[in-house]
Amino acid sequence: MKIALMIIVCVVCVAVFLGPNGSISQRNVSYPKESQDALHSYLEGGKRILYSPAGVITETLSVDKATKFIDQPDTLMTGIQYQSKGDGESEWDVQASTGVFKEINGELVLRNGVTIIERSSNVHMRTTSMNLFLNEKKVMSDSPVTLIGQGSQTSSNGFELDLHKNIATLIGNVKTEYE
Repeated sequence: MKIALMIIVCVVCVAVFLGPNGSISQRNVSYPKESQDALHSYLEGGKRILYSPAGVITETLSVDKATKFIDQPDTLMTGIQYQSKGDGESEWDVQASTGVFKEINGELVLRNGVTIIERSSNVHMRTTSMNLFLNEKKVMSDSPVTLIGQGSQTSSNGFELDLHKNIATLIGNVKTEYE
């Protein structure tokens, strides 16, 4: 009796695993139908975490979706969040709606609603686009930027930011308004 029950349970498990067509079912993904043939890889809800030699998290890259096509060297991303620790107590949080990862040089080109927050001093930067060089932990942009700090707001035509050394350099037509 126990053996018969075990056989029935095994048959049901195999039937559920294989699905109604007798083959392994595939999960539906939301990439465009016309690009299925050229699709190389697709990721939903991905996270990359890097650790120091002491086992402490030094940076995290999270994306809602990432798509790479066979005929393209770059990976398209949406819902991007990058977190990194600099020298001392500084912690950087970078977010963007969309971006492109250029694997050849470790560059993340961020677009649409780009924000940078340095948490320990509560400084916020906003821009339309920027290039984040992951290996060097440096940011460059020739897009207008607004830096909001305690009691002031500064704008410029571009900026450079060293996430490791915690140094921001505003470039061109720099203006500051104080509260």
